[in-house]
Amino acid sequence: PTSWNAGTCCNPAVSANVADVAFIGALLDDLESKLCVDPDRVYAMGMSNGGYLSHKLACEMSDRIAAIGPVAGLLLQSPCQPSRPMPAMLVNGTADVLSQYQFVAQGVDFWAGANHCTSSQQTFQNGDATCVTRGGCDAGADVVLCTIADGGHQWPGGETLPLLGKKS
Repeated sequence: PTSWNAGTCCNPAVSANVADVAFIGALLDDLESKLCVDPDRVYAMGMSNGGYLSHKLACEMSDRIAAIGPVAGLLLQSPCQPSRPMPAMLVNGTADVLSQYQFVAQGVDFWAGANHCTSSQQTFQNGDATCVTRGGCDAGADVVLCTIADGGHQWPGGETLPLLGKKS
C-alpha cells in the first residue's frame, strides 16, 4: 500500500489491516542480523502518516525504539502503553490543515505524563520556530514540542508541498 497503518490513519493500509508494526520489527531483526546496528540507537521519525506511525511504534515497540521525532504527525494510538519512558521531539505547524495543531497538545501531554516530566520551559526560538521542552522526566526522556508559527503540513527546510501551507 501507499500508506502506513498508524492505527486510525491512513488508508489504504488501515482498511487492509496491514501489519506495519510487525513489518518494522521483522525489518529490524533482518538489519540487526546483517549489519552492525546498535539496538539502543534505533529511532523512528517521519512526516504526516510516517509521523503517526512513529507514535504507534513508540506505543507498541518501546523496547526497540530509542526515541521518536514525528513531524506534522499526531498521536492516534489508543491505548498507548509503552513499556518504558519514550523521548520525543514533535514538530508541528499551527496552520496545518491535515494534522491540526489543536490536537498536538494531546500527544505532548500523553508522552510528558507517561514519562513523568516535571518541568516545562522554552528551549529554542528562531524565526517562526519555538521549542518547549518538558523536562525532569524519568530516564531523561524529555518531550520537546517545536511549534512552527503559521506553519502548514510541511517538512521544515524541505521541498514545499503544494497547497499544504507555509514551510519554515
